[in-house]
Amino acid sequence: MKVMNKINNRTVYIKKTLFYFATACVISCFGIRPAGAQQSNTLYFLENVPQKHLLNPAFQPECGFYLGLPAIAPLQLYAGNSAFSLDDVMWYDETLDSTITFLHPLASKDDFLNNFKNSNFVSAELSTAILSFGFRIQDYFISFDVSERSEATISYPSDLISFIIQGNENGETFDLSNLGVNMNSYMEFALGLSNRYSDELSFGFKTKLLFGVVNLSTANTDLTVQTGVDQWHARSKFDINASLPGYYIPEDEDGYLDFEEADFEEDLEAGDFPGLITKNIGLALDLGVDYRPSELFSLSASVLDLGFIRWGSYVHNMSQDAEFVFEGLIKDFESDSSDFEHMAEDLADSIKNTFTLANAEDPYTTFLNGKIYLGGRYNIHEKISFGFLSRTGIVRGKVRQQVTFSTNFNPFREFNASISYSIMNNTYNNLGIGISTNLGPFDLYIISDNVPVVYRKIVSTPALIPHKARTFNLRIGLNLVFGYNKLKRIQRDKPLVF
Repeated sequence: MKVMNKINNRTVYIKKTLFYFATACVISCFGIRPAGAQQSNTLYFLENVPQKHLLNPAFQPECGFYLGLPAIAPLQLYAGNSAFSLDDVMWYDETLDSTITFLHPLASKDDFLNNFKNSNFVSAELSTAILSFGFRIQDYFISFDVSERSEATISYPSDLISFIIQGNENGETFDLSNLGVNMNSYMEFALGLSNRYSDELSFGFKTKLLFGVVNLSTANTDLTVQTGVDQWHARSKFDINASLPGYYIPEDEDGYLDFEEADFEEDLEAGDFPGLITKNIGLALDLGVDYRPSELFSLSASVLDLGFIRWGSYVHNMSQDAEFVFEGLIKDFESDSSDFEHMAEDLADSIKNTFTLANAEDPYTTFLNGKIYLGGRYNIHEKISFGFLSRTGIVRGKVRQQVTFSTNFNPFREFNASISYSIMNNTYNNLGIGISTNLGPFDLYIISDNVPVVYRKIVSTPALIPHKARTFNLRIGLNLVFGYNKLKRIQRDKPLVF
């Protein structure tokens, strides 16, 4: 019995140490210490939203002039992950009359791990308009937008989750090379021009001047961890580029970055900020075409965010190339809690001293996440149509495909609606709704590609949660619109196709 208790205690210590080790590896890979733009697909099918040109610069609003209200014309929020929902993490067990997690003895860890693929991601985006307006000159429509865009994506392999949950139970080698982060925030000044070449064909383009605010991106990641009862072996090689205007990261006496002493510059003032971001300059281009050969159907295509940002303010080029071997996990370890704490501290110090980051300060270039849209629309009635949209995104060199089908209603100019169904983020339960209303000079719209349709009641409360949702997406906007010409629209405009 004494031998069994010792074995069980060692198993607990191993799992705890593995957890700390995995956490340290992740933090080391990101180059930090703990302290401290996804357009709506349904927008493509709403006719009276002036900002539809954000998805295809060839699209022209029906109005002659629009002015978006600052901060909410448009405001775009997005958050999502590709692997799991709340229902995969915790659920109510009727036999126990209690909520349990995937770590509960009655739950299956394998079922949870099966949710993860070789490459998984967690993403978040925020886009808000500072200024947005457009106007028509005969067959041309000119738009101008100033917006702030922020996006962050963390990609990770299934082996990372297996490593944290299973540890060295099987003595496996874990490949964590897909681990990476891409964070980007920038100001965008965009000038767009659409030309209605004929009743059937329109072309459009948009040029963008970009000013980078913050960037953090990993590259060339090669990270493996081989576990065992008596020895662990870790291999870490990667590069990180960062531009953090106003944030100073000093070097220690050995020339490595010292994040414990990192802090914001004390003598910086708000007026200094424009000078910092003007050292991070970029350019981008959008192209689009809209073809309407008949009143029954139409086709459209666009390529967005073909561009780059050159980062030169508070730049850090961090790199790591190290190997780490930790021995004596069992042989030199007594089953005592104080011994475990000392061992964990020694392990953390060893990792800290081994996985240091070399630093350079050379300007570097990042590319925007390009997107390709291919859309079609079939009008079964003057006021009802079906739509199809393919969206192909490229993030960190990997292709992410989305497909959307929609039914669109246009009973009169003052009201448009679209109901959509999308396949995205490895899920097939994405219902979207978009509504646009014109009340006098006001154009108000609200759009979401991910309206939860399944909810679960929280036990002993009236609250409901969307337990199967993996993605949240919301776009809202309020514009002042003028210059509708009904006679001209009837004579020249066919139903808009996005």
